[in-house]
Amino acid sequence: MHRGVEAGAGGAFSDSVPLQVAGGLLIAGAAVAAGHRIRQRFAPSRTGRTR
Repeated sequence: MHRGVEAGAGGAFSDSVPLQVAGGLLIAGAAVAAGHRIRQRFAPSRTGRTR
């Protein structure tokens, strides 16, 4: 006999809200840092010197 999936309690998103917010901030910070590094790599040098 086949049965459906029981959805609801538990799962990957059952942690506390503060932990989810902290994880989101870490991911956002990593994305900003990566964007900053890419921007610095391709931006023309302000002093006229190359790295």
